[in-house]
Amino acid sequence: MRGPPCGIPPFGRSRPPRTISFRDPEALRHLWNTNKLLWRYEGANGIKTGYTAQAQQCLVASAQHEGRELIAVLLGSMGNNVWMEAATLLDYGFNGFVRSEVVGRGRSVASVKVAYGTRDVTLVTAAPFSWSFPAGEPSPAVRWDVRVPRPLVAPVQKGQEVGSLLLYSGERRLGAVPLVVAEDVPRALWASWWFWTGIGGSGLLFVRYRYYRRRRRHLFRR
Repeated sequence: MRGPPCGIPPFGRSRPPRTISFRDPEALRHLWNTNKLLWRYEGANGIKTGYTAQAQQCLVASAQHEGRELIAVLLGSMGNNVWMEAATLLDYGFNGFVRSEVVGRGRSVASVKVAYGTRDVTLVTAAPFSWSFPAGEPSPAVRWDVRVPRPLVAPVQKGQEVGSLLLYSGERRLGAVPLVVAEDVPRALWASWWFWTGIGGSGLLFVRYRYYRRRRRHLFRR
C-alpha cells in the first residue's frame, strides 16, 4: 500500500483528525471521519468503519493504553450500538488481561558446543517477550524449547543470530525469540590449515636433517 494521502500520519502513530481539508483543481474539499470512537474512547486511534446490507454496521477499532494496543472487530452491529459494543470489547481486553514479561533480553538459556572452537558458547535472548494473561489468575507455567537448526562452526561472533527460543503454555505456542551468541569464539589453533602445514613442514625438515646427519657420520667412519 502507498502512504496515507493528504498528509495524514501513518496508522497507529497518532489519533486521526475528525476532518481534513484539501484543495483540488476545482475547489476546496472537506472529508469527515466516520469513526466516532476516535473521540468517544480514550486512546482510540483507528481503524476502519464499514457497512453492507448483509453484514450491517461493521467496525475494526484499535486503541492504546499504558503501552498496550488492542484491536476489536465487530460485524453485524445495529446503528449507533457499534460504538458502545466496540468500547465494551476494548474495556474487556484492557481490564481483563495483564501483560507480563515471560523472558527478558539477554537471558542465558543454553550452552552449545562450537566445532573447531576454543570453547563452548552461551546463547542469550536477543529481545524480550511478553504475553497477556487473564487478570486475577496465577500466571500459567511457561516452558521453552531451544532450537539451533545448524551446528555452530568456529569462528562465531558476539551477537550472531544462530537459533530461536520457542515459548509454550501447555500445548499452546506463545511465540519465539531470536537467540544470539553471547561472546566471540575464535577458531582453535589446531583447526587451522596453516597449523598443520607448519607441523608437516617442520616434520619434513627434521627428517631431512636426521638423514643428512646420519649420512655425514657414515662418510666420516669410512
